Amino acid sequence: MLKLPNVTMVVVETRAHELLRIAALDALSKIDPAEVIIHTDDPKKIAIPGARYIRVTDWESMLLVWKYTVFEAFKTTRTSHALFLEWDAGVANVGSWRDQFLDYDYIGAPWWWTDGKNVGNGGFCLRSKRLTDHLQRDRQSWTDNMICRDNRPRYEREGNFKWAPDDVAHAFAHEHPPGGIKQFNSFGFHDSRNWDGTLDRDEIIRRVRIMVQNLGNGPHYNLETLLHQMPWLRSEVLIPGDCNSWKIPE
Repeated sequence: MLKLPNVTMVVVETRAHELLRIAALDALSKIDPAEVIIHTDDPKKIAIPGARYIRVTDWESMLLVWKYTVFEAFKTTRTSHALFLEWDAGVANVGSWRDQFLDYDYIGAPWWWTDGKNVGNGGFCLRSKRLTDHLQRDRQSWTDNMICRDNRPRYEREGNFKWAPDDVAHAFAHEHPPGGIKQFNSFGFHDSRNWDGTLDRDEIIRRVRIMVQNLGNGPHYNLETLLHQMPWLRSEVLIPGDCNSWKIPE
């Protein structure tokens, strides 16, 4: 068990309750943060022993979710850093943790840009309290791109905030890079397309069934890509045929 006394786990979820609960419990089987804070509309659906709950509304749009996450969700953290994860993220390899991660104000999986502003994705990320407090006051950034690309140069200049360099960010987390290149030796990951390689077969089946039941078959949830990666999923989870037919077999 990796002890992280300077890190608070923060999650925000009002739709994929069970998937978030599974992802959080899996992460907490590997790491021991100072505290877990769960922002949700239904605490009973995300039952995590010892967690602190903050009840929120079920927002009507992702814009409101993003704004709440950046401007409100981190206010109650008391540690130097917060680890934020979404339902399709998780801890992959605790052996890849580096205390050096805490030297930076923002670390997330690197994107594909090569302009020096490619760190990083927010679905599994580490943010300093110093930066999150600044974002709450600044109120000019509420998406990953706005924080890490559009306004990053200003934050670096005005507040001397530090983003992790590429090599450190790669050690911290991976998402789903172009070309399907997989990397499973980082500390964490984001994107359900990385379940193939980080989870065993039975766990993949369980999560995909829950994903389809709770979230449907929208492109945002990467179902078509999962079926392409793992064709055997059709017989385990979906009615054979077009993936838009997403009824779960009895």
